[in-house]
Amino acid sequence: MTDTSHPAPVYIDDILGKDGVRSISHLDGWPSMGIRWREGANETLHLEKLAKAAKENPDKFEVYTHETMPERYHFVNNERIAPVYVIPKIGYILTTRNQGEDGGMSKGVRT
Repeated sequence: MTDTSHPAPVYIDDILGKDGVRSISHLDGWPSMGIRWREGANETLHLEKLAKAAKENPDKFEVYTHETMPERYHFVNNERIAPVYVIPKIGYILTTRNQGEDGGMSKGVRT
């Protein structure tokens, strides 16, 4: 069984850079990351950066668009789903440097 209590962070801002992060208008979901871009953002450039990083790190995360999303996720053909979805593999979380290492993950309460 895989230990999921200490996931390794994948920092999206390290992939997209400052301009890429500033181009994001909203992030959906967690631990996956649905990315909605600001109007006028170079979506193609940012998607290329994410796709390249996913190809270089296939054990860490996958990147999908509406066109490439596997049907098993039931995300296709729905405007409520962000145009780009980044899905971490087991043992990883998606976060930004601003969110920190836990990406907003609750560590629970110890008694």
